[in-house]
Amino acid sequence: MKERIPLLKKYFNENSNTIVGALLPNFCTLNEVLKKEDYLEMYNALTLSMRKSDYEKISFEKTN
Repeated sequence: MKERIPLLKKYFNENSNTIVGALLPNFCTLNEVLKKEDYLEMYNALTLSMRKSDYEKISFEKTN
């Protein structure tokens, strides 16, 4: 599973400007192996408008 984290981050970075891409960390099957730092890295890669969306409140909560 840990080998899949770089693939998730790559896909996320390529699609982080879309709702589907931004939601990916919340609905992927890697939740058990993603660390707080992983969520923070992906959250910080989002555009400001995406960070303010209701969808990203879930991701932001996982960075705390």
